[in-house]
Amino acid sequence: MADRLPEQPPKVTPATLFQQLLFPFLILAGFCLFAFWSVSSIYRAEEEKFIQEALTNCRVLEVAIVGESIRDEGIAGIQSQIDALAENDHRIVRLSFVAALPGDCYRHLASSFPGRIGQVANPEDLAAIAGDSIVFLDEEHGETGALDITYPVHDPNGLIVGVIGYTVKRVVPNQGPMFLLKGAVAVILLLILYFFLELRRHRREIVRQQEMEEALRTNNRIMNEFISTAAHELRTPLCSMLGYSEILLHPEMVGGDLGPERQREFLEEIHERTEALTRIVDELLDIARIESSRPIPLLRSPQNLKNILAPKLERYRTHHPSHDFELVLPEEELPAVSADAHKITQVLENLLSNAVKFSPAGGTIRVTAEKVDNALQIAVTDQGIGMTPEQSAQVFEKFYRADATDTAVPGLGLGMNITRGIVEAHGGRIWVESEAGCGTTVTLSLPLADPQG
Repeated sequence: MADRLPEQPPKVTPATLFQQLLFPFLILAGFCLFAFWSVSSIYRAEEEKFIQEALTNCRVLEVAIVGESIRDEGIAGIQSQIDALAENDHRIVRLSFVAALPGDCYRHLASSFPGRIGQVANPEDLAAIAGDSIVFLDEEHGETGALDITYPVHDPNGLIVGVIGYTVKRVVPNQGPMFLLKGAVAVILLLILYFFLELRRHRREIVRQQEMEEALRTNNRIMNEFISTAAHELRTPLCSMLGYSEILLHPEMVGGDLGPERQREFLEEIHERTEALTRIVDELLDIARIESSRPIPLLRSPQNLKNILAPKLERYRTHHPSHDFELVLPEEELPAVSADAHKITQVLENLLSNAVKFSPAGGTIRVTAEKVDNALQIAVTDQGIGMTPEQSAQVFEKFYRADATDTAVPGLGLGMNITRGIVEAHGGRIWVESEAGCGTTVTLSLPLADPQG
């Protein structure tokens, strides 16, 4: 009986895999988003604090400037305040006061850089005066860049008396949160990669499992067809043998004494059916050896295949008069091959019987033999229905039958597989050339016998 499909565990499909991994994936994604938001908030807070501290220093200096007169004594006080701020905050790169002097002249009156005192103001500093607003020149300063602020200074009446030029260097913040964020992003990217790799692996596994199940179903179907065909092939000759033997045992069933000629005729029929059964059993034994990788036993000896081919074709001419049989041999003697005569006869029997089965009445079956290099080639050509390229590619497969319908030519589908096994056991090879509607040629090549053997 054909094997049943084994019990399978619940299948893992891409959908179930996605469901299993979705929840932890969402948890990790949420964690990473929270970490990103937290780190971003920390950096925004640090940035805001950094700017507010810079503006506070500007306001402190503005108060000092407004409280002093822009005269020599007052300028000294402003310079002292600038020096104090620069000394207390090591991040300050530049701190200057640009005063509006009579005649629309703007010069540095006090600065953390003594060399700048008395110089004309930069155009950037004048921009704050023209717009009467704080100007951030390098707001996008990055992690280590400097922030430039131009801060307008107003007197108690609201008039601009000058500007403060302030450049402060940002201190590199703690990199721990950023490393945490980068690590979280790297983890989630790795998990996403793992997720898709697992999905891909399981998809391949599902496809492989489906292919295996399909192959098992195909094998089961072929095995069931074989069992049905084998039972039919065995039953046909057995029924004939049973019928003829019953008549011989009870001749009164057909009207009395049969006579010697009728008895001989029935015995010949029984003998033929016995030979058919023997061939079926031999095929089953041979296929069992081939499937178990056991060598086919051969009794090899030098053989002149003309002595096998000629009698075999003569027998077919007798039993199949509706077909024409031709044997084409070279003029010179065929070289000997080292072969098992019985097995080679079995090969020829299978090839010729196939040619007869698949050829129409009146068709010609030609057998040729010739020496090619160090081998003897034998070709059996018919004018039958032929085969498609797909059928030709499967013709040597076990249990394969080009037509498996109830009206198909009888047979187990083992003959060509066994034929190939026998030919290869002799160290030869066999191939098929066929075209649908134009007949088939089966050629086998056997190595020549060693002259010194």
